[in-house]
Amino acid sequence: MKHWWEPKGFTAPVCKIDLCVGGKFLYCMRSPDGKDYWNTGVYREIVEPKRIVSTDTFADEEGNPVRHPDWPDWPQEMLVTVTFAEDEGTT
Repeated sequence: MKHWWEPKGFTAPVCKIDLCVGGKFLYCMRSPDGKDYWNTGVYREIVEPKRIVSTDTFADEEGNPVRHPDWPDWPQEMLVTVTFAEDEGTT
């Protein structure tokens, strides 16, 4: 996840994952100017090798849900579906 999740130019200095249904994650995306964006969520569905479904919300460093100060109208929690597909021998 540290290699492909964050936007271009960002890093992921913290990435804690319990990759199982009901497991939680907590990660930090650091922007090029040093601003940290924390997110947390719970895995709802894992279908190897096809799909991962999880909740996702902005958080503080301890994983407590928070409203993002730059986007106050952003949904408190989102449902994210990541679908994997083969493309010329890679995913």
